[in-house]
Amino acid sequence: MSQFKTIVTLVAWFNFSLAIAGLIKFLPLIYLLLRSALGLPPDLFFEVADAGDSDHYSDYGWSLDLISDTPLIMLVWVLVLWALRTTCGHTMIFPWRSE
Repeated sequence: MSQFKTIVTLVAWFNFSLAIAGLIKFLPLIYLLLRSALGLPPDLFFEVADAGDSDHYSDYGWSLDLISDTPLIMLVWVLVLWALRTTCGHTMIFPWRSE
């Protein structure tokens, strides 16, 4: 395997891991959404972390920060896909299917 092909494959794997990390970061939001939909009380961790604060809306404020960088992650992912497409001639969304 040539050095160029090795570098392209590594970039494709890093880009794939970026996409997976972008999806995994939504798991806590799905968990909180399910707890809210079922009417369950907030976790003890959130209550202990903000023991002096009685506003439960602040417990979920971190979720807005969590999703605020999603467009940037998608932009980087698409730009790297485009760069791989122009460099190699084919789109490498799944690196194990590179050939």
